[in-house]
Amino acid sequence: MAYKPTKKHLQLCYDAGFNSIERSKLLESLPFSRKTYYKFSEFSEMYKKGEEDALPDLITTLHNSLYKECTGYHINEETKDGTVTKYMRPNMTGIMFALVNRDPGNWQSINKEKLIVQAPNTYNITYSKYQ
Repeated sequence: MAYKPTKKHLQLCYDAGFNSIERSKLLESLPFSRKTYYKFSEFSEMYKKGEEDALPDLITTLHNSLYKECTGYHINEETKDGTVTKYMRPNMTGIMFALVNRDPGNWQSINKEKLIVQAPNTYNITYSKYQ
């Protein structure tokens, strides 16, 4: 009797994709061979669907983390003397990343100026300060 994908195995593939588990780790945990996994496209489709369904939550989490890194935050740390609250200052790399991506017109690493050469023939030249 030939193997047919079960709901349980398809759910394992979906969950692995949703939780960003590497495909190689998934393949090690499945009760059938790598060849069987690739023989049935349903497994790969469920893995991809899990990844796609997790993307909005992942983007929100990353956005919140970037915001926190850019604005600074407080953490509680346990010491011998008890709990100490520490302030984590804003991360400059995170700030630069956010500015370059959110406001590229003002924060690109290469500033370009447009020069017009007035001559018998007019040319538009794009000049970069950092060549």
